[in-house]
Amino acid sequence: MNKNKKTNSKEVILKIRKHILEFQKLRGSKIEKLTYQEVKEQVQNGEYLIFNDDIIDFLNSLKINEEKKIYSIEKSLALYYHLVAREYLKLFNLITKKNK
Repeated sequence: MNKNKKTNSKEVILKIRKHILEFQKLRGSKIEKLTYQEVKEQVQNGEYLIFNDDIIDFLNSLKINEEKKIYSIEKSLALYYHLVAREYLKLFNLITKKNK
């Protein structure tokens, strides 16, 4: 991964949040209070992207792997699960603060 394009860059965060919001809209559900582990389990159980190729394509669209290195599917899935769970919790907190 390019050291200049980390997974916490503003661009990456915005794309992941958009990804989460699109799936919530498709499901017809709102972001609710969950723990990191609960969100991660939802993602692992297919709440968002299901197919490995779709997950890898999504991660590649974030442009965090500009060297085009090949990572194991396990590493790619773990990164996807982590990014979605992390940003889901941040989105929940932002929405909660905004509605106060």
